[in-house]
Amino acid sequence: MYLKTCLTILSFLYLTVFAFSQEIPDSLKTKLSGKTISEQVSYLVKLANSNLKTSPSTAYQLAKTAYQLAVDNGDKNAEMNCLLVYGKSARMNGKSNEAIEFLNKAISVYTLYNQTQGLASSYSELALAYRESGKTNEAITAFDKSSGYYKQLNDKKGEYSVTSNMGTMLARTYQYAKAVDAFERAYALAEALGDKKEVAVSLSQLGVAYANSGRNNEAMESLKKAKEIATALNNSTLLATINENLNNLNQNIANKEKFQATYGSTSTQDQAYMDKLKSEYMTIKQENIKSLEEIGKLSVENQAKEYRLVALQGQFERQKLETENKEKTVKLLETENNLNKTELQRKQEQISYQRNILFLLIGIAVLLVIFFLWIFRMYMTKKKTLKIVQAQKNEIQKQKEIIQESIEYASHIQKAIIPTTELIRHSLPGFFVFLKPRDVVSGDFYWHHREGRKTFIAAVDCTGHGVAGGLMSMIGNSLLNKIIRENKVHEPEKVLEELNNDVVETLAQAGDYFDSSMDISLCVIDDATEEIMISLAGHRCIATVNGSITDMDGSDSAIGGLFPKMNLAYQRYTIKKEKGLNIFMFSDGYPDQDGSEGKKLGTNKFIEFLNGLVNEDPASREEMIAEHLKVWMGPRKQRDDILVMGFRVE
Repeated sequence: MYLKTCLTILSFLYLTVFAFSQEIPDSLKTKLSGKTISEQVSYLVKLANSNLKTSPSTAYQLAKTAYQLAVDNGDKNAEMNCLLVYGKSARMNGKSNEAIEFLNKAISVYTLYNQTQGLASSYSELALAYRESGKTNEAITAFDKSSGYYKQLNDKKGEYSVTSNMGTMLARTYQYAKAVDAFERAYALAEALGDKKEVAVSLSQLGVAYANSGRNNEAMESLKKAKEIATALNNSTLLATINENLNNLNQNIANKEKFQATYGSTSTQDQAYMDKLKSEYMTIKQENIKSLEEIGKLSVENQAKEYRLVALQGQFERQKLETENKEKTVKLLETENNLNKTELQRKQEQISYQRNILFLLIGIAVLLVIFFLWIFRMYMTKKKTLKIVQAQKNEIQKQKEIIQESIEYASHIQKAIIPTTELIRHSLPGFFVFLKPRDVVSGDFYWHHREGRKTFIAAVDCTGHGVAGGLMSMIGNSLLNKIIRENKVHEPEKVLEELNNDVVETLAQAGDYFDSSMDISLCVIDDATEEIMISLAGHRCIATVNGSITDMDGSDSAIGGLFPKMNLAYQRYTIKKEKGLNIFMFSDGYPDQDGSEGKKLGTNKFIEFLNGLVNEDPASREEMIAEHLKVWMGPRKQRDDILVMGFRVE
């Protein structure tokens, strides 16, 4: 279990690093190598789809890389294949606008090629993107189109999902009649699929939609059916939601019945009485009711009539005032009912919040118990294996000491085959060399031979450094001795041709993918002809005389290599030997060395530095190069073997 946990963490770290990387990792490049653009895009899209749920950010980077690869290469089919997953992964990363853009592109392409499945999926994802960006009407339209395409495909599961989502959006925008229609279709699809859980969910949603539309009886029937199914499924979460909806519905029905019981019949009698009074009032008013002074002037009979009219008018006004008071009371009761409903909802939310907090605390407690059990188990395992680990550590230390002794002995052998500076200065008085291996054993070395009036010197940079580079340097030294000393090949370009053929044959590189190569600068000083001949493979060489610089570039072809070729031709540079001429040969270790600010020195700046040594004594050049390197590197570590050598014609 511990090993599995470690592997999961490492996989997560890899995916995280890749998610923020701007380039395709080497491991993925290896997978993509040899594939066509269409195959590469398909592979990346497949990989993006597999990461949508576990790592949406990684899926987004993969989809974006696939799309850019298709666009850069003008592959329209490949571009079409990655539009949907690009839009989907962008939405899942919160990039709604970008998702909408690419999903609309996908819809345009799928419409052009009449791909119904692609249109169904694209419109569904587009609806979700619109919903997340707050564009409700656009989301409803997209859900509706997706539902239609799923219906054409006879994909009931897909049609159910988008129809249910559309019903939810319609309910949120108070389009209750349309919401009822959507949830009724969703219920029918769930029944056709035979999915009991989704049948219960759709019935619960339909019940709420009925209640919002004022169809309480149908709402009660739907919610009761949903409750029966959820109870049979023993789905406590769904059952809790349905019970809450039933409680809300029962409360609304009870409030309505209470209001009707209190005011329903009285209101009908009052209305009839008010209509009678109003009729009498209007008749009396037309007879022109007189003032109290005028009534006093009338006869007793007429005075009685007039007083009765005034009483009727007062009675009507009082009844009108009572009716207005009742209406105000009704409004107050409605307001009080709404406040009670809001308070009940607030208490329910508070209870739900407290329940969630309780569940969270229980979950944390369980996790803590699991964590402490895991720590205890790790402690016991570590205690049991401590002796074994210590024994293994001692064995590793012994092996390390043996290996270190072997490496140091290899270093002594390598130093024995490299000629001393004093030996070379017998034939080249102005010679200097600076060799700084990165490890104990070096992949860079220099070679010297004097035959007749010709002097041969070579600067060689073998692949790698340490033990691997050291082994290649032994092969290079042996082959140079064979070609020049034994076979008497003295033309530098011919020497490099023979060296390349021998390296390829020796290491049997044909068909192999291991990079075993060497870069070399070979210089032949012919005192008889007063000429200096130079041939290069993978190197540059600098010659300066009287302030003039000659830059010789042989970086096109190395010796051996990842894809080796036999019988390669190399160029020969010929320079007249004259007093004050300086030759500088070097490997790539110095120019590629990082400085204190993290930037490489570079070949051009390095050549400028070498040109500054022209007037310096050759014997002091090694020390000056070492000091310059120390200042340039600062706290940085040496990244490769470094070799700088040359001579001045005295």
